[in-house]
Amino acid sequence: MPNERHELREEGLHIGRHWRSGRGLYRSEFGAHAITQSVDHQSSTGELAPARAVSLGIGALDLAYVQSWRFSSLDRAITLGVDSARRGLGLAANLPQRVMPVLMYHSLSADEEPVGGYYKVCTPPALFRSQMEWMRTNGFHGVDLSTGIRWLRNGAGSIPGLPEGAKPVAITFDDGFHDFYLHGLPALADHGFQATMYVPTSFIGDVRRTFLNRDCMTWAELRECLLGHIELGSHTVSHPVLYSLPWPEIKSQLHHSKQELEQQLQRTVDAFAYPFALPSFDQSYLHRLEGLLQESGYETCVTTLVGRATEKENLLRIKRLPANSADDQPLFLAKLRGAYDWMGRFQTLVKLKGKLRKPEIRRTEESL
Repeated sequence: MPNERHELREEGLHIGRHWRSGRGLYRSEFGAHAITQSVDHQSSTGELAPARAVSLGIGALDLAYVQSWRFSSLDRAITLGVDSARRGLGLAANLPQRVMPVLMYHSLSADEEPVGGYYKVCTPPALFRSQMEWMRTNGFHGVDLSTGIRWLRNGAGSIPGLPEGAKPVAITFDDGFHDFYLHGLPALADHGFQATMYVPTSFIGDVRRTFLNRDCMTWAELRECLLGHIELGSHTVSHPVLYSLPWPEIKSQLHHSKQELEQQLQRTVDAFAYPFALPSFDQSYLHRLEGLLQESGYETCVTTLVGRATEKENLLRIKRLPANSADDQPLFLAKLRGAYDWMGRFQTLVKLKGKLRKPEIRRTEESL
């Protein structure tokens, strides 16, 4: 069992666990929605975290923790300020096109996470239930991703039974953890909501398996999710850093996970979630990846890029809004209303800056 460590990558602030023995390759999705953040982002004090802090030892890692807390506080302050300004100016109600929040959850648990709010991936079950109630009370309605995309493209008439005036919110979960079956499924059912769950198939079995030291659902439980109107999608086979793999292995991850899901569930699977950060600085990689997704039969792909989806969304690079234990009612509703979309623009600037540096992960350029 490898020792628990923490790693910072050039492509993002990864505060994670489970290094691969002897190589230190990040294996956890701990802080997955933070992965696209640059390690030299500016804190609220104006300081910069060192771009190669991982090579500088524990002191640098402690600094990264401090930076994450400071950035999370600034992140919250900016978001609530933007929300207040938008509401005061009436901008939230005057949108030029249809937009839809796509929430990104991971684990429904009360685990302690020694990072700032932006980087958390756990949501206590009671808080998740409250968030669903806040959505319903404020005119939002939880749907699976495919239903939400139909609404984006075709309007309210494309969703039978959608309450009058309700605004769809696509609810997504990554990793297939058992705590979704225990807590998420009943909470969604109680509110009449749906969701999409993305699973890495090698961690799903007839007998329970684990991923990141968490229990995952079994195939029987996933079939029960289908009965509860939960859409199921692929999260690859083994949840690798796809960008580090040669193209034949990337193709295998896409194809075999879809094949296994369809065989086990006896239905077509066309939804995919990209594991870890999408390397948006490499457009040639993204275009080739999109070709493979289409070739494999996928119609949608969600990412860790931050923002709400629009009616003109590239369905193979869908943006999402991270949701976790730090999202109390003001922050949660501000995200749904669009006040967190600024983070996506911040990510773009970070990506452009990162493009000037040599990426840490280099793919093997093998032809298919």
